[in-house]
Amino acid sequence: MRKFINNAILILLFSVSIINFSFAQNPFVYLTDTLLNFHHDNEDMFPVPKDKHFSLRFNLAAPVPIPMILIFNGINVKFRVIKELKNIPQIDLFGTYGTVLALNYIPMEGIKPSYNDTTVGLNFTKSVDKKTRLFLGMQQTSLNFHIKLSTDTNSGSISLEEFKTDISDIYVFTGIEYHTSPTKYIYAQTGLGLKYNKIISRISMWYNFWELGLNIYPESLIVFYPYIACHICF
Repeated sequence: MRKFINNAILILLFSVSIINFSFAQNPFVYLTDTLLNFHHDNEDMFPVPKDKHFSLRFNLAAPVPIPMILIFNGINVKFRVIKELKNIPQIDLFGTYGTVLALNYIPMEGIKPSYNDTTVGLNFTKSVDKKTRLFLGMQQTSLNFHIKLSTDTNSGSISLEEFKTDISDIYVFTGIEYHTSPTKYIYAQTGLGLKYNKIISRISMWYNFWELGLNIYPESLIVFYPYIACHICF
C-alpha cells in the first residue's frame, strides 16, 4: 500500500513540474485542449472488476460550478471479453461517447457550433497478488469541434466561414489497481498520445457506485481536473 501511494505522489509531482502555459497564447488551441480534457475526464480505462462482466460510467461533477452532466454529456461502457486465468490476462473492450448538449440551447446569433468525441480501446489486466492488479492497454480517441458562421466574417484579406478542429490520436496507457475491500478500489494510471505526445494521468478512489478522482494534464493550462463519477457494474 505504501509503495502504491509513493508511486501516485511521484506521478502528481511530475505533472506539476512540467506545467505549460503556452495555450494562453492561442484561445482556439486552449479551447480545443480543454474540450479534449473534458473528454478524457469521461473516459474509463480502468479494468472491469474481476467479479463483474460489464461496467457503465458517467461523470456527475467536474471543475465547473454546474453539475457536469448538465453541460458535457458523456458515457463510458466496458465489457469483460476474457476472464483472467493462470497464464491469460483479463481482456476488456471499452468505449466512450461525449457531446456538449448545451451548445444546442445557448443563443448564439450567426454561429452554429457542434461537438462530439469518441474513444474505443482494449485493456489487459493481470493480478500480482490477491489485492493488486496491473493493467495496460491502447485506445483510439477522436474529437470533432466545428463552428459554422451563417455569414462570412471578413478581416482584411481573410474570410472565415467555418472553423473546424478534428483531432485523432492513439494512446497507450498503464496503471495499477489496489483492492482495499470487496467494494473499495484505489487506482493510479498514466497514458501518452503517440501523435501529439499528450500526457494523461489519473488518481482515483472507487467505493460501491461512486468514484472520486483527480485527472492530471501536465501540458494544459488547467492541469488538475477533479471529478465525481457514477458506476453501474454487473
